Amino acid sequence: MFLLHAHILIRCFVSVGVPTFMLDGAPDLTNLESMSDSEREKVVDYFDNLVSTTNPDRSASPAPIHPCRRYFPEVEDPRVDLAQLLNKVQRHTRCTDGYCLRRKSESNHKECRFNFPMKLDIESKLSRNENSEFEYTGCSDISLP
Repeated sequence: MFLLHAHILIRCFVSVGVPTFMLDGAPDLTNLESMSDSEREKVVDYFDNLVSTTNPDRSASPAPIHPCRRYFPEVEDPRVDLAQLLNKVQRHTRCTDGYCLRRKSESNHKECRFNFPMKLDIESKLSRNENSEFEYTGCSDISLP
């Protein structure tokens, strides 16, 4: 079993009063602190249109070269390319000592540094993470085994 989980840490760096994160129709992220719940919901709706947690083919065969090293003109089928990329870099199938398990300083308990296993979210949300920064979490694709 693996989980495909989307998180976007929203950081809006302001230079001379102009946020550097700007796309057509993007909400103003410089005032997340003071936004109402309905305004934050519009931010979630905006990112829901950009972010997907769907893997087009979780059984895609491995790419002959690492998908991150492929240049865009070399991509023949974007759907296959996306599946190979997700299957290579977005899968966390098990936790191991040498890779992700870390001993917490306040206890003797080992935990995954990527916070797996993560719960599946049935709806997208905008919330604060452990550093009090806003984080968009996309709805999980619950059809993935």
